[in-house]
Amino acid sequence: MKNGLFKSVLTLLTGSASSQVILLITYFLLARWYGPDAIGQVRNYTAIMFMGAILVMGGYDLALMLNNTERSVAIHIKLCFSVLLFSAVLIIPVGILMSPFLSGWLNAPAFIFWGKILPLSILAEGAMVLLSHFLSKKERYKQLSFSLFVYGAAFAIVSLFAGNEELNVNQIFMAIVVSQAVKLVALIYFFSKNRNMLELPISNAELKAQAKQFQQYPTYHLGSSLTNYASREMVVPLLSSFYGTAVAGLFSMANQILQLPMRFILQVVPQVYYQRVAQAAQDGKNMVRKETISAIGVLVVMAAIPTFLLALFGPWLFTELLGEKWAESGQIVKWLAPFAILAVVVSPLSGLVNIHGKLKQFFVVNILFLVSRLGAIVLGFYVGNELTSISFYGIAAAVGSLGLLVWFLKLSGIIKSSVENG
Repeated sequence: MKNGLFKSVLTLLTGSASSQVILLITYFLLARWYGPDAIGQVRNYTAIMFMGAILVMGGYDLALMLNNTERSVAIHIKLCFSVLLFSAVLIIPVGILMSPFLSGWLNAPAFIFWGKILPLSILAEGAMVLLSHFLSKKERYKQLSFSLFVYGAAFAIVSLFAGNEELNVNQIFMAIVVSQAVKLVALIYFFSKNRNMLELPISNAELKAQAKQFQQYPTYHLGSSLTNYASREMVVPLLSSFYGTAVAGLFSMANQILQLPMRFILQVVPQVYYQRVAQAAQDGKNMVRKETISAIGVLVVMAAIPTFLLALFGPWLFTELLGEKWAESGQIVKWLAPFAILAVVVSPLSGLVNIHGKLKQFFVVNILFLVSRLGAIVLGFYVGNELTSISFYGIAAAVGSLGLLVWFLKLSGIIKSSVENG
């Protein structure tokens, strides 16, 4: 209880847990009312949104944590928002033109309209990621916690407002956009309180120097992040294209429910761990190892129990809570459970890549993940059916994550120290 990382995580969990409880209830109701097809269309939207959010910052956003002075942080934020503005000029017209194509490729009629709104969601998500990193850098965990809560509350209110008498998938899309706007306003408000930083004069020469200092990030980090997300998020569009939005919806709901207990963790631990391990790196290898062991202990304990229970009772749980039309999602959970546990442990530890400057190697690893995971979906399509594709994906993802965990343990010094002490 006295561990610093645990205290910070607990503070953020206050808002995250409240948000996730609200979202959990909302997802159950939406699933019962709408069915797999509608949920599949919505998940295609969020999958593309999260991947696009990585691109619009040019890969510079994570480097914010590596700035140690108030001035360098201010320069970095201005650099990131300059890249975001440039991205907006590019993707807004592209989104308008691409919406009919996306609708046809994904078998998702709602994209005829919402595909045009998608660029705005991508830009908002990118801005929120950067502002969240800033508040984490400043250890403003209560403010982050509040922003997570209002996001969940806004989504629930808008998506459930009409009740089950006026079912319309467009309402879920509207809920996504409104909840993003509410969270973004909250983060901007908290950021605006740092008036001293906002009033600092920053020259173009300083921006260019900052961009050059962290040029590895758009070169390698951007590619790593994009391929990493694509290896997970592109599964839904690929399933939608091969088998239709109903199958994509069944997979999405299984994955969503499986990850709900872990989302409490993954919304808070990566930010806290990265901030602490970046500081620990300045104090020596032993401190990095200590922080990593603490993080792994928290992650394993909190992830293993709920995942095991969901895998064991999945078919019964989905049928009882969501209805017969979701029974197949309970079977899908069993194939995704091993990967889910490993992903919870591995994801926060990726901060070690930035600390040790292993961006190029991580890029190669993520390319392998992308090829193996999406390749497993395609292989399953040609040799079997939708369940074959999903099971192949679960196996490939679990094996890859296990290998990545071993590499992270070496970077942190845990494996090496175990051998020396043995």
